Amino acid sequence: MPHSPRNPVGRPRAVRRGDASADPKEDILRAAAALFVRQGFAGTSTRVIAELAGMRQASLYYYFSGKDDILRALLAETVHPTLDKARELQATADPDGDPAVGLYRLVVADATILLEAGRHVGALYSLPEVWSGSYPEFVKDHASLESIYTGWCRALAAGTAVTFPVASADLGRLCCRLVESSYEYSGDLSAVADTLGCLALRLNGVSDARIESVRVASRTAS
Repeated sequence: MPHSPRNPVGRPRAVRRGDASADPKEDILRAAAALFVRQGFAGTSTRVIAELAGMRQASLYYYFSGKDDILRALLAETVHPTLDKARELQATADPDGDPAVGLYRLVVADATILLEAGRHVGALYSLPEVWSGSYPEFVKDHASLESIYTGWCRALAAGTAVTFPVASADLGRLCCRLVESSYEYSGDLSAVADTLGCLALRLNGVSDARIESVRVASRTAS
């Protein structure tokens, strides 16, 4: 039986928005991320997310089961590709090479993925709900990523004259947090990623001259 024009199929937008994309799911993610960062997870309703995305609340539930599902998607869209890239860099690294190159390349790759995703995803990592036990897959993947950071920091410490009163695990965590703050920096994406890579090396006691050689070696290896 054909559908009546008065009852169109699909899930129409509540209003026509000039900034709405062709992908309603993407609009939901973008709207939710902005709201979660601005007013917190608990302070954001699916109704408000739908309004900002330019659709009816009922339409939102066609794409996501609720706020938890939306936040889970936002977290997964960066931690999964970052972890995959970190493992790839780890597996293909020269075992006799400079670990500073490995850490720098990891930071640049991680920052690039976060910055390209936009939506201040790094800020979402600081939401208390993320670590409440409701998102065990993300917590597990994030711990694995931190472990790879720690491995590079430990390798760097073994060949660096500078000593620190903090453990390599803490340095790895600091580097990871540094990258997750990338949304706070303005400028060209590649320049921001490069700056964060250099800062991570500085955190690990790498000299200016060595940092510059690492940047050159990384560009050659890319």
